[in-house]
Amino acid sequence: MNYLNYLLGLIVLLGLNVAALKAQNGIVRGKVVSESNGTKSALVGANVFWANTSIGTVTDENGNFSLKPISESKVLVASFVGYKSDSVEVSGVKDKVLFTLSASAELEEVEIVKRQNSTRISRMDALKTEMIDEKELLKAACCNLSESFETSPSIDVSFTDAVTGTRQIELLGLAGPYTQITRENIPNVRGLNAVGGLEYIPGTWMESIQLNKGAGSVVNGYESMVGQINYELRKPLDSDPLYVNLYANQGGRMEANIHATTAVSKRLATAVLLHAKDNQVEQDRNKDNFYDMPLSRNFIGLNRWFLRGNNGWRFQWGGKLVDINTLGGQIADKTEGGVLPWEVNADIFRYELFAKAGKVYDVPWKSLGLQAQYSNHEQENLFGYRSYTGKQQSLYLNGIYHSIIGNTNTQFSTGLSLQSDILDETINQDVVDPRPGVVIDYAFTRNEVVPGAFFELNQTWSEKFKTVAGFRLDHHNNYGFFATPRLHLWYAASKNTVIRASAGRGLRTASVIAENFAQLASTRTYVISGNAQGNPYGLNPEIAWNYGANVTQNMLLWGRDLQIALDLYRTDFENQVIVDRDSFTNTVLFSNLNGKSYANSAQLQVDYELKTRLDLRLAYRWYDVKATYGDQLLQKPFQSNHRAFVNMAYETKNRWFFDATLNWQGEQRLPAGMNETAGVSTYSSSFFTLNSQIRKVWKSNVEIYGGVENLLNYRLDNPIYINPRNDGSSLQDIDAASVWGPIFGRNIYLGFRYKFG
Repeated sequence: MNYLNYLLGLIVLLGLNVAALKAQNGIVRGKVVSESNGTKSALVGANVFWANTSIGTVTDENGNFSLKPISESKVLVASFVGYKSDSVEVSGVKDKVLFTLSASAELEEVEIVKRQNSTRISRMDALKTEMIDEKELLKAACCNLSESFETSPSIDVSFTDAVTGTRQIELLGLAGPYTQITRENIPNVRGLNAVGGLEYIPGTWMESIQLNKGAGSVVNGYESMVGQINYELRKPLDSDPLYVNLYANQGGRMEANIHATTAVSKRLATAVLLHAKDNQVEQDRNKDNFYDMPLSRNFIGLNRWFLRGNNGWRFQWGGKLVDINTLGGQIADKTEGGVLPWEVNADIFRYELFAKAGKVYDVPWKSLGLQAQYSNHEQENLFGYRSYTGKQQSLYLNGIYHSIIGNTNTQFSTGLSLQSDILDETINQDVVDPRPGVVIDYAFTRNEVVPGAFFELNQTWSEKFKTVAGFRLDHHNNYGFFATPRLHLWYAASKNTVIRASAGRGLRTASVIAENFAQLASTRTYVISGNAQGNPYGLNPEIAWNYGANVTQNMLLWGRDLQIALDLYRTDFENQVIVDRDSFTNTVLFSNLNGKSYANSAQLQVDYELKTRLDLRLAYRWYDVKATYGDQLLQKPFQSNHRAFVNMAYETKNRWFFDATLNWQGEQRLPAGMNETAGVSTYSSSFFTLNSQIRKVWKSNVEIYGGVENLLNYRLDNPIYINPRNDGSSLQDIDAASVWGPIFGRNIYLGFRYKFG
């Protein structure tokens, strides 16, 4: 890795900004004060800006400001909440501009009502971030994070296999672990819970989700490769005192969510979030003697506290507990002759402790933040003839300082971080295996310590152009030093047209087993081929570069808002852990990339309000995702090249809500099956799925909702490949990890929500 290039790039970047600062030799300086009863006082945090532009600054603790002159405007404006704004024409550089603001006269109350979209994209942010609020989350059953993207065309959701009931997400054509998932900007879904951890985040707990495609911010770490998903939990000070949600569906799944918040004092508040799930109803619609969905009992609880301290300090801390038990696979009472059933089960116990401390200064552009999290994750799994045990302990620390250089046109964030992970995993053959000569016995210990430092510069060059440039330097106890450069560009081509571009690098350690649990749901031989001694699993780290551009166009069509967004991204891997099911029909092989691997993606999305309270969202996505398997460059298996999406949502004046989402997936390449010839691919059929929901709200605190998932009832007739022994006494071969479509079929659900307070 050529770190010299990265360091030179950083030097050039800093040099450009130093040059920009030196160019500010004609600075306008001044002060903003208030006047009341003849007494003048400095106004801290007053806005000072050039008229008809977004270029400005805020006053410091003494009411002083400094601002660079611009050619676009000669009028300087000062404003502050509760005071009349003032302006002055600046014909030349003045030694001191004095603004004296007087309290504004009382105005009659004016109510401005504008319907806010449930998914929004900020025009001014250099990073294109989709803001998904609670209104969008309520459009679907939304029982956990993996099920929260049914109405979002940017995220694909599918089952990992036919027996565990685990859902996985994809962004830009790549699996979920390539997307960094954070809880309130603390890395959260990674390691042993990289895939299944999405289920540990109940949908009702979430206040909002922020989705960013492509290179993300270096402030949150180095692992993001194709994007970042940050979810915000309900806050003790902003939530209802009591919230109850009950849910049940046709498959026998029942859930209850209870949230309670209370203010202990004027400074201290706490919230308790509880989630329970139970599914003990046997479902076998296709009569293959396997559970369509596993039986399960889940309990998840979280308690968080908020304290408003002195001198601008704010504190948060809390803990989370996860206890999950599932049973799937072959139905025990449907086996013959007392043969052991091919079962799949999981026992997962996890707890997290987290804390935050933040310093709020008198000026809004200056802050200090400290983040900490410790997690302990333990699980035991049975996959037919294999058992798995895993334990992970993780510690994360991050300190962030945010301020400006000169004025608010040049803002920066810098800090130090530490990520530490200790993992112990074992795959062994501790149950009866009727297949002669098959032995699997793997034990892995992984100890990673990664301290790092970062610097991110947010520069507003003009009202039409800004940049965000970030750089991290981390040290891994196995990989040594590595650099993470990232750059974002923002350009306002017109009032309604914004163009963004980004580029960046990411590095991560693949949790080979946890991220590919689905591959254990078969009798394929499990082979990890790595010879990098000292590295986790003997494999090299995954390294990728992501480049992207997007255009967002807003306009009025027949008097209503229309938004068109085009996204184009490419991900190039320097190294990737390849999951090869093509080279051998009875083996899944994990190895370092030996050749090319890339992912191209394009998405066109249109959002339009057809009529008052009737919203339409259309999207088309194209993927070209290929990697080298053996000596062949092949399309990624179980990946549709073409996908389309339609969502319609309508709200009546008396609070009825109607929602429908139609998805179409094109054909997918399927790897060589256990009953086929190695290296020979087949292709799936294309298919449609339709989800719909009706919701009624009374007095803003009582809701009843009902809906249907997979209304068209499309499902795979035989999702599990089975090859019995010649005497029929047991299973010779089985493959439940080749799922490319829905398993369960139509699923009707009903729910109830109540808010007290």
